[in-house]
Amino acid sequence: MQVYQDKYITYRDYLLRKETINEVRIAETYAQVMAFGKAFQLIVPQLSDEVLKNWGSFIVERAVKRQRDCSSDTLVAQQFWDFYESYNEDVINSDSMVEFVRSNLNHFDSKEKIAINLNYFTDFANKHGQ
Repeated sequence: MQVYQDKYITYRDYLLRKETINEVRIAETYAQVMAFGKAFQLIVPQLSDEVLKNWGSFIVERAVKRQRDCSSDTLVAQQFWDFYESYNEDVINSDSMVEFVRSNLNHFDSKEKIAINLNYFTDFANKHGQ
């Protein structure tokens, strides 16, 4: 158990130092799996250091992929924000210095926040062939 605990801390700290992993929960979860592999070697001595090295590399790859998956929006969310960004603003008047813009989808008075009426959004999207 001591090997597991020591290696868990080592692997957790290693994962947290990687630029591609920024969620503690992910580092902790995958560090547990890596530490288990190292502790398992005490029970199964035939498990070579080379096999564990490959195992560790695989687990690190999985942790990085999990972080990437957690950090990115789903396809539906990406499509939603792409549509919003494309159709939210219309130029209603322009001169050589400034453009006066009307917001189509954001019902909030300021650009600092976004308020979307989903029924209106759905109607608007349907009218624009989406």
